[in-house]
Amino acid sequence: MFRKTSTARLPAPRRIALPAAVALAFFAPQVFAETGSAGAYDVSIHISVLGLNLDVAQQAPATITDATEPEHVVNQLPSIDFSNALAGVTTGLLINEAQYAPGPSTSAAGGESQVTGLDLSVVNLLGTSLLSISADVIDSRSIVAGYCLSQPGKALQLDDYVFGSSFDAGNLNDNGSGAPGTGGDSPGATLGNLHVSILGIDVPDLPLNPAPNTSIDLDALGIAGASLILNEQTTGGDGTTQLTRASNALHLTLNVVDLITADVVVAHSEAGIDCTQ
Repeated sequence: MFRKTSTARLPAPRRIALPAAVALAFFAPQVFAETGSAGAYDVSIHISVLGLNLDVAQQAPATITDATEPEHVVNQLPSIDFSNALAGVTTGLLINEAQYAPGPSTSAAGGESQVTGLDLSVVNLLGTSLLSISADVIDSRSIVAGYCLSQPGKALQLDDYVFGSSFDAGNLNDNGSGAPGTGGDSPGATLGNLHVSILGIDVPDLPLNPAPNTSIDLDALGIAGASLILNEQTTGGDGTTQLTRASNALHLTLNVVDLITADVVVAHSEAGIDCTQ
């Protein structure tokens, strides 16, 4: 079973240490009208092969919606194991985290999902591989940080604040450097020892830290009807009164008529700040 905790109830090794400017927000009144949202989930898998379906929904999602007070949620599972006659997926530890830290001047919202020991395999009736995805670790992080103005024409300023990896201390900070984005892990994706094979063809040279919206050219490998995007990023809102970010560390779609269809998302994170409340 996964556990759900608040910031105040986290055991000492897991407690997030915020920088002083943001940590003070836990004790300071919220001056500017705003809400924060954040979320993360581990996998969303929909595969149909020769009429057999494998559907695995989010296993331990962490969600914060329209919060006005500090909030921190961590959900985790030690592993998952789902399979049918032709397809199966197993993982090691899954951890999903969401946090909102409102401040008197700057606020931050962040989500992070980490999936370890991923092993997904799909075969045909002869046992030949149709799809294989494995990785030591797949991680995504999404951050929005800024502030809302109290006067007409509210504004949200975005900085690339840091959301630390592995849920260590310092999840929301600038590493004390005064330059946002210079300490720890910045928002994005990490794909540790990722291997992908589609229709028996290995996809080579997959990056550890892909740039946003890295689309792998599968046509060049002779793989038709498939799309593979790493560190898939989307941004919403006008950047002035609302701003949201979301990331899928890995997103694969596959459609081979009368054989296999697949839509696989691994490690999703999202965050947002809304100044219109």
